[in-house]
Amino acid sequence: MSSRARSSPIKQLVGSNPARAGDYNQRVVLQTVRDRGTITTGDIATATGLSHQGAINITKRLLDDKLVIEDSKITGKRGQPASLYALNPDGAYALGLNVDREHVTLLVMNLAGQITHRVYRNISFPMPADILAFVQDEMNHLFAEEIVPRSRLIGLGIAIPDGLGVLVAESRPEALDAWTKADLTTLLSTSLKLPVYSQNDATAAAIGEHQLGQGERHRSFTYMLVSLGLGCGIIINDEPYTGGLNHAGEIGNIPLAQPSPQQKILWDAVSLHALYRELARDGITVDSPDQLDAGSAIQAPALERWLAAAVQHMKIPALTINYVLSPQISYIGGQLPAFLVERLCDRLNEVLQACETHTPITFYRPSTTGPDASALGAAFLVFRHQLLP
Repeated sequence: MSSRARSSPIKQLVGSNPARAGDYNQRVVLQTVRDRGTITTGDIATATGLSHQGAINITKRLLDDKLVIEDSKITGKRGQPASLYALNPDGAYALGLNVDREHVTLLVMNLAGQITHRVYRNISFPMPADILAFVQDEMNHLFAEEIVPRSRLIGLGIAIPDGLGVLVAESRPEALDAWTKADLTTLLSTSLKLPVYSQNDATAAAIGEHQLGQGERHRSFTYMLVSLGLGCGIIINDEPYTGGLNHAGEIGNIPLAQPSPQQKILWDAVSLHALYRELARDGITVDSPDQLDAGSAIQAPALERWLAAAVQHMKIPALTINYVLSPQISYIGGQLPAFLVERLCDRLNEVLQACETHTPITFYRPSTTGPDASALGAAFLVFRHQLLP
């Protein structure tokens, strides 16, 4: 979310006048205020289809709940001053937690979509108990330092890969199997006494890009999330799409056309796991993205080999995504450093541009939400479940 008016085409949200629809109507009005930046009750009524009195009543409730504020006044159509209303950034806060096999990120987001606090930890193969202790410690710090008002914290969103305990790697601890039985949503909800919502990390990243990045300009797009694993988030007509079996976008499991003992699926070739393995072939030990150096002559040969292989293996999946979904744009992001994201996009676009096809090709662009996309999307889940339609 953003305190500014959104640049995307505003989605037509229609309210309902019956009293029993009050909660939904309040969500629609709050979304309308969010979309417009500042707005009068008259314009709220026009945008939502509510009666003018209904828009006034709901806006008053939102004011009483401190979710909106009176921003300023303008001269109305009859010469009378009309109030402009806007989101109150301090009206509500949400936590966004991104858990992966090599890191944990926790964000605090206010109602205007601004990040007021961020913690990032490089943790190799964190266990459920590690995550619980981490979140508890950070929440104690947030309240002790008054970074977020306890009464305004409305929930926690989690972005986490499906099958977190599934990874074939030399350094994989056997204890990682704990994730096959863990229910992190229930564990955190019970411990923190907060509503907790969970989403696949790639889908959460797409939501984060859609709500807080350049994705807000497009109604349908894909987001390739490159971390220790590989996934693809999908937005169709402004909504995340996860498929009938809830596993849409699991491109990391696509079998390679020419598999090898170490590379059998796309995840084995296009991921930080694959990149670290390529560097190890040259005797270079890297275990976190911040150790990857665009100017390193020592790392350059391995980085080049990984890029070339990644583009080769991504060609057919990228074309398939294009033909099946026809997205307006496709993003690449995640924990992969920005310089490698840019190179991967450029190389992949060159290969796609050379394809002979009568179907328009969707090209790839670097994500604008960076490595925090999944955590941003996780935080937005809370607002979507609690306050927005």
